[in-house]
Amino acid sequence: MIAKVTFLPDGKSAEVADGPSIIDASIRAGVRLIAPCNGKGTCGKCGVQFQEGAPAVADFDARFYSQPELDEGWRLACMHSVREHAVIFAAPATLGKVDFGPSLDGITLSPNVRKVYVPLRTLRGETFTWPDLQANASGALEEPPTLAALRRLDQLRYAPGMELTVVVRGGQAIALEEGDTRLETYGLALDIGTTTVAASLMDLNTGEELARHSALNRQLAHGSDVMSRLTSLDADRALLPVLQRLVMETVAELLEHVLAAAHARRDRIYEVTVAGNSCMHHIFLGIDPLSLAFAPYDARVLGAIEARAGDLGLDLEPETAVYALPLVASFIGGDALGATLAVGLHRSPSIKCLVDIGTNGEIVLGSRDRIIACSTPAGPAFEGASISCGMIASEGAIYRVEVGDDVSFETVAGAKPRGLAGSGLIDLCAGLRRVGLINAQGKYVAPGKLPALGAPLRQRMLEAKKKFLVARSYGKSLWLTQRDVRELQLAKGVIFAGIEALRTEMGISTDEIAELHLAGTFGSYLDVGNARTIGLVPQLALERIRAVGNAAMVGAKMCLLSCDARREAEGLARRIEHVELPTRKDFQDLFMEAMAFPAAGDEDAGLERAR
Repeated sequence: MIAKVTFLPDGKSAEVADGPSIIDASIRAGVRLIAPCNGKGTCGKCGVQFQEGAPAVADFDARFYSQPELDEGWRLACMHSVREHAVIFAAPATLGKVDFGPSLDGITLSPNVRKVYVPLRTLRGETFTWPDLQANASGALEEPPTLAALRRLDQLRYAPGMELTVVVRGGQAIALEEGDTRLETYGLALDIGTTTVAASLMDLNTGEELARHSALNRQLAHGSDVMSRLTSLDADRALLPVLQRLVMETVAELLEHVLAAAHARRDRIYEVTVAGNSCMHHIFLGIDPLSLAFAPYDARVLGAIEARAGDLGLDLEPETAVYALPLVASFIGGDALGATLAVGLHRSPSIKCLVDIGTNGEIVLGSRDRIIACSTPAGPAFEGASISCGMIASEGAIYRVEVGDDVSFETVAGAKPRGLAGSGLIDLCAGLRRVGLINAQGKYVAPGKLPALGAPLRQRMLEAKKKFLVARSYGKSLWLTQRDVRELQLAKGVIFAGIEALRTEMGISTDEIAELHLAGTFGSYLDVGNARTIGLVPQLALERIRAVGNAAMVGAKMCLLSCDARREAEGLARRIEHVELPTRKDFQDLFMEAMAFPAAGDEDAGLERAR
């Protein structure tokens, strides 16, 4: 039987044979659903509401929805198969604000692409040769042509007043364009993240960013983190081209946005630079990443990779050049390298620390004298996957929380609250820690033991079940449970322990860290004071802690605009020393200690680390 599944509110539909899951049908329809648990039915975050054709309620549905919600048609999309025609409401997963990182001030332009304008004045006949072209360029065109450029030359016939523009890339003349197209010389910088993909359209003549856009990675239907996707690949090797196609579809969506915003032509993009973590880097290039999943956990390749858009399925001219930033180590990717390049850590006379927060935290510490780095498996808490009311920072996500006499919050796009984003989770736990409702061990404190606690906060605490009411919306209550607090402790503890391990390896005190940069799209909403309060970062003075947003994107832009920056990045990748945390005897002790929240008030005590 062929069944038609229609998804609201977009009205997109897919016709599928009997059997695939609702998630699979959504992918075919081009609807973005998120399945953090990769179809295991354990997270409850892929809920959809059937308007027609609802399947029978199953036990896994009842674990996440009340009887009234089940009666209204709410089901888990990952666990139900298509059996008949259906109309389904699926809340759109639209991304919130993404900080595209620090500015590019001071970069010297030396792009790999330039254009040579050739007004044809002196020719010996109707057809012309490459030497004729060089003669008319008055010495500005010395590079040899590619075969494609020569064949294009064969097709041209001279006309009075004819003008040509020669596209030169990497020491070769690669294309001929009629007219003067020098002002249309574009490049595309990409940051391929596990959750978010970002694109910047750049003018290679001026270094100006013409347009930017970001979107959720369409691979999210196959899990919220790297390990989920690797697990899926291990079970089905045929999934690799599917995952690659999904990320290319995400990039194609971004391309449509940036080209429209800049009123630019697709065929005027001549080069693409790509930064991404090791797994996303491999999948983008169509390289099997399973070597990352099993001992000795090696990447297939570390150095910079150059490819053609046509070989990758990228929605650009087939000959468009693609440059993937090198990796540092198995789980220290081109994103961390790009961010390191962007903040100038390798040029700094004083010691700086860079923390790229995500499901796999990447930490870099050092100066111009020495740089070391490690990766930490922070898990999906910051992306909301392991938090009962957690979600990605998309529309309706609570991204900022203040705890005073009561709880106040802000949501992405000002929408009704649907869940708690990672930054909101940090704010909330920091606030509850300050008022005493959470102790240093991360356990809830009975309101009766806090005589100064006001009635509004007391009423939010359900002491019997050890959970705190964050908000009510859409007929549901969003609770922060004791387990949620523990998940945050695990995530922040492993990152802090990673920082401490590098600090110990470097042989420095906390006070010797001149600056700490918090990078990643997660940092777009992060309150650094609250990050310090919960012990995500060391107890440095606040003016020394900076949220720098998507610094990896800045590194990708730098490598797009400057060949010197590429060489610098490649040298930096070889120079950074990889510290393997699992081999350190002290790491488990550091981690156990780092799980505790700093003692109340210690976040304002200066530079001493809270014990």
